[in-house]
Amino acid sequence: MNILGALIMGLFAGGFIAVTGSMKDTKWEGFSWRKFVRSPLIAIGWSIVTFYAFNVNDLFIIAGFCAGMERITVECWKAFIRRQKPSKFNSEKRDTRWLKE
Repeated sequence: MNILGALIMGLFAGGFIAVTGSMKDTKWEGFSWRKFVRSPLIAIGWSIVTFYAFNVNDLFIIAGFCAGMERITVECWKAFIRRQKPSKFNSEKRDTRWLKE
């Protein structure tokens, strides 16, 4: 297998996450191209790391690893580095009384 296969699997994994995430959050946050493109780019980055650093040649393992690491990367960014309340909780239609400020 070559790097092109790894890049395609990273794009597939990131694209799947972007599509399903936008379907889930669009009614609360609206659609943002920046957020939509973020997942495939991060997953492609992880596919390169997986292919070269860990010497993994199985496409399904690369796709699964990229999907998991993309979620970990984005959620750690949002929770620990950015430390900003998600915009979906700012919607006037959403009941956020259960949140502790």
